[in-house]
Amino acid sequence: MDGLAVLRDLAAIMLHTDVYVPRLCGAHEKTNGDEGDHDDSGESAHGALCVPGQITSTTLCSPADAEALSPLTLNSRPAHVACVDVSLLDLRRATLDEILPLRHAELRAGLPVESARFDGDDDPTTRHYGAFLPASGENVCCVSCMRAPREGADAWQVRGMATRGDLVRRGIGHALLSFAVAALRAEDGPRLLWCNARTTALGFWQHEGWTVASEVFDIPGVGPHRVMQRAL
Repeated sequence: MDGLAVLRDLAAIMLHTDVYVPRLCGAHEKTNGDEGDHDDSGESAHGALCVPGQITSTTLCSPADAEALSPLTLNSRPAHVACVDVSLLDLRRATLDEILPLRHAELRAGLPVESARFDGDDDPTTRHYGAFLPASGENVCCVSCMRAPREGADAWQVRGMATRGDLVRRGIGHALLSFAVAALRAEDGPRLLWCNARTTALGFWQHEGWTVASEVFDIPGVGPHRVMQRAL
């Protein structure tokens, strides 16, 4: 059978068969952090992933729909290739109880859960935000903003920003941080934001419009950091 005949036969089969064509995920460049540090560090600022018919990388998506992505265990996570449409995430104000498990898992793994609680978490002025999967409601990204002065000026300190380990470099951190900044801007509060950013995450913060405001300093048990800040 010649090549043209083979192609004709394949075309005929596809016309009468439901064929699953796997989508390919977009693996934008970059990395999760501590305080305002984001080990989602240099996440892409560009959003939706897994656009049907669009090939943006060589990472094969799970055949499950993005909105049906189920929670993962530590054992299943390494073998799972997550596929998430950022535009479908539920970005909203959250409670500490909703985001603490993720903050603990990504920023204080192996330590007691109490180590993931920060001074000011329960203050009435503190704002916690989260990105949640629409189907399962699982929290996949979190950030907290606390009233803390910076060099004598009233300000918000961004702390505890983290993205679920298998979902970094997908634009989720950018989406949630943008949501939080817009929410704070709408309030009648401080007009300055700052954070202690891991040096490995500086690219992410700079891409978000933040500037370096200190020399490198070390946070014991966490690593080298620099203060980053931006105006609201």
